[in-house]
Amino acid sequence: GETHVEEIREGRLALVIDSIPYNLVQSTLVERIVDAIKAERIRDIADVRNESGRQARTRIVCELKRGADPAVVENQLLQFTPLQQTFSINIVALVGRQPRTLPLKRLIELYIAHREEVITRRTRHLLREAQKKAHVLEGLIYAVCDLDEVIQLIRSSQTRQEAIERLMQRRFRIAPAHPYRRKIPARLLAQVDALEGGVALTRVQAEAIGAMRLIQLVGLEIEKLVADYAKLVEEIEGYEAILADRSKVLEIIKADCAEMKQRYASPRLTRIEERETDLDVEALIREETVVLTISHEGYVKRVPLDTYRQQGRGGRGVKASEARDGDFIEHLFVASTHADLLCFTNQGRVYRMKVYEAPQMSRTSKGRAIVNLLELRPD
Repeated sequence: GETHVEEIREGRLALVIDSIPYNLVQSTLVERIVDAIKAERIRDIADVRNESGRQARTRIVCELKRGADPAVVENQLLQFTPLQQTFSINIVALVGRQPRTLPLKRLIELYIAHREEVITRRTRHLLREAQKKAHVLEGLIYAVCDLDEVIQLIRSSQTRQEAIERLMQRRFRIAPAHPYRRKIPARLLAQVDALEGGVALTRVQAEAIGAMRLIQLVGLEIEKLVADYAKLVEEIEGYEAILADRSKVLEIIKADCAEMKQRYASPRLTRIEERETDLDVEALIREETVVLTISHEGYVKRVPLDTYRQQGRGGRGVKASEARDGDFIEHLFVASTHADLLCFTNQGRVYRMKVYEAPQMSRTSKGRAIVNLLELRPD
């Protein structure tokens, strides 16, 4: 979840939750925050209210107590409530017809390889279809460039089959002075000029010529025929360039991904950040100045510094603790809750603990035995 700090009134701050994890209900989060407050896991929140509505899709206000550190409260919310959640992803895919669990990098590599194969096969299919259409148009262009001879040949034939056979036997050329020669793509002219005896038609081309309608012999239709062929030649050259250069295939993959991103360009409701998810325990403890006392018999406790009021001249002191018979306060320190406390034993060993690890108790309580807080080695 995302949070920010607001000043709700003079001297009082609030930690406002702007977004919550996926699939988490707002009321559930509020209940868990209240439970953490009741269990005294979070001590610095005075009030919690859900102000979500039309103006703010998610707005959960955690009003802080005076002097509370918002950063500490945020860390406590992340630790003790569902405000921070972890989602596990088990990526299983078929690789070579076998199920495999894949890391993210390998998954992306396999996806790119799959897209390369799809684009290559698609391009080959489109190339074959374009070549088939171009092959038919080439035959029609040959016939148009020698139209009178073709019409005479067809009219002199007795049957359709005979006309097709005679068309296949004839050799076609495109004369240098032909009016449509300058409009014909150089690719086709090179094929025609390379054959001295002329070009022979295939059965597919001959049947296409036989199926031509008379209306297709007008000037505008002939120009359209040449234009369609020129467009097909351009497409064929593009397909061949893609198949010959892998970098062009990768560019198509990038373009497809960009198109997909634009098509499904709904704004994210969450953010992906490079951020440590493991919280240090010390980050959950508010740093404050406390009074640490250790009795003669080894009972330790801490109390807030403001528990002891400033005493004027002739004033009356306050009782520090309820000590057992024969016990008394032997050590008293004023320190930060984040400070280290070094404890030396009569065996020459030293143990370290944080001040906040000492139990916070009332002013009159006797405390807790320090041996229960330190992992002492047996003598």
